[in-house]
Amino acid sequence: MDDILTLDEQKEILLMYILNATGRPRELLDTLLHAFPEPLSADQIRHRMSMTGKHALKSVVRNARIFIELHEHYDALSDQCYYSLDDTCIQISKMNRIMNLLHKRW
Repeated sequence: MDDILTLDEQKEILLMYILNATGRPRELLDTLLHAFPEPLSADQIRHRMSMTGKHALKSVVRNARIFIELHEHYDALSDQCYYSLDDTCIQISKMNRIMNLLHKRW
């Protein structure tokens, strides 16, 4: 089912959800979109966005979640927190595409 939508199509769908974001939340969402489908560690995000404050990332993540859900994964082995964009909207689009293809066959 992964080949139903290309990576570019998946990114285009995600972009529709983040277009209205502005400021630092938009910067974060653009950073995660650029890395999609790979998650980014908190350190990678802080470095790419030049964040220095201890709680700055948490605040930006909270504000970015207004536009699209973000997944937060903690990896105990590396002691790192990883962030990625939620792909529920992509899954819905895939199901719609499948249903449309099935509908055309009938």
